[in-house]
Amino acid sequence: MKKIIKTNNKILLLILFLFLANSCSQKIQFKSNYSINRNEDSQSGIRGIIKARENNQPLEYAFARIVSNEFKKDIRTDKEGNFNIDLTPGEYSVEFISVGFKQLFIKKVHVKSNERITFKVFLGSSIIY
Repeated sequence: MKKIIKTNNKILLLILFLFLANSCSQKIQFKSNYSINRNEDSQSGIRGIIKARENNQPLEYAFARIVSNEFKKDIRTDKEGNFNIDLTPGEYSVEFISVGFKQLFIKKVHVKSNERITFKVFLGSSIIY
């Protein structure tokens, strides 16, 4: 009888470990919603691609909303999920939006002279099944 209880305890511990390991890996995955690269360019600005996190497919008709003290502009993605905008050097906030997906908001993006910032963004689904 003691052997059965020990075996059941080991199985329960294994299940608990696997559950916690899976939960931690999902949290790490959700933290990496975007990446940024900075490249020299003849014109300052922001460009990038917006994809669905679940299937890595480009999001057509998604928006990158660029906001500064002077203006607010929405840039729609093309059918490959790409967007591009020339900007004057300065500080901007960038919001990525698509219907049926969670929004991503990034504060204090510093665009420098002759530098183009490239975003690779993954939006998670906001639809509950």
